[in-house]
Amino acid sequence: MIRFLFAVYAAMMKKDSKQQNGAMGEPFLIVSKYPACLEKEHSQARWGNNKEAADIQSGELIITADKLIEFMTTVVENSYVKFGKQLYQLVCGIPTGTNCAPEMTNLWLLSYEFKYFMRQLKFWTQLEIGKQLFLLSYKRYIDDIFNMSTLTFDYRGEFYFDPKTGQEGIYPKTLKGPDGEDILNPLQLEIVSGSTCDFLDVTFALDHKKNRVTYSLYDKRREMHVGEERMSDLRNFPHIMTLLSDTCKYSVVTSQMHRFNRRCFYAKDFINETVAYCQKTYQSGI
Repeated sequence: MIRFLFAVYAAMMKKDSKQQNGAMGEPFLIVSKYPACLEKEHSQARWGNNKEAADIQSGELIITADKLIEFMTTVVENSYVKFGKQLYQLVCGIPTGTNCAPEMTNLWLLSYEFKYFMRQLKFWTQLEIGKQLFLLSYKRYIDDIFNMSTLTFDYRGEFYFDPKTGQEGIYPKTLKGPDGEDILNPLQLEIVSGSTCDFLDVTFALDHKKNRVTYSLYDKRREMHVGEERMSDLRNFPHIMTLLSDTCKYSVVTSQMHRFNRRCFYAKDFINETVAYCQKTYQSGI
């Protein structure tokens, strides 16, 4: 997937070069391996024999940069949602449930992040320690971002760039809407900072005494309620009397123990999470 994303990004950069310079040169090719079970005939039946669209060779699908951009444009411009009996076309963005939404989101944000990081690397030795730490620790999963820095570094000014004011940053301060209007702060971030931080299903914490970063399990359902009951207390595993195999039913506990082991820095946190989960399964009838 990483190779595919960088390949698509390179294809888009080629497209930008064509628009700016009036020439594209050799077509950029994307090669994606199909599973062995996917027959060549099935691929040709799906994609047809149009050599301009795709070329099937030995189980490989080769798509030109122009065709890939056409595919992505088709997805963006033909997104619909149904609400009640009404069908609506989205004119800004794509639905969350679209199959390619995660990949397109990663690709789009990567296009900004890649350019920003390349600009910073040119002056790496001149950057202050706080900014170097900001760049080295930068992690993003879809729309959740995690990074570290020093107290003296103003990281908030690094997230947005504005060509009008010359402000340097990662993401655009404004974007053009479907009708050409300016959209202010289209990528507005909700920033939480401190010695502890929740990222996905992990809580990170700074251990100042031992100069290290620790982590523990984070479950946002513990803060969400249905009536007077926490969502984390609701049963989210098969009941013991279901017709599923015993291996499937009892593996729920062991699989969660693997998860706790990966997300708990301290042994005591792993033990507490395991005991609490076993109590939940016992009370819910597993």
